[in-house]
Amino acid sequence: MASSFSSQSGHSRTNAPRLCYCGEISPVKTSMASRNMGRRFYGYARYEVDATCGYFKWIDPPMCQHGREVLPKMVAKMNRLENELVTSRRREKIYCKALLAA
Repeated sequence: MASSFSSQSGHSRTNAPRLCYCGEISPVKTSMASRNMGRRFYGYARYEVDATCGYFKWIDPPMCQHGREVLPKMVAKMNRLENELVTSRRREKIYCKALLAA
């Protein structure tokens, strides 16, 4: 599974901002890699633009083996169901237009 990350805030549990090695606020991100899916971490603020800083610190502890096995399956199922919903809504619009045209 490809990795992707979503930013949250750059504040620690003490509500003070975390700073990366460059002195910028380090945002909280969520790992979507299968090995650490859902695990939050502090990352480099400009990760997608410039990866020279390299700041990284886990917030959450490692997930148990069962969680690492189950969570990717649940995410895959959720994605499949979301795609089916999109397809069903498209079909519904087509059918409604056909009924109104008749």
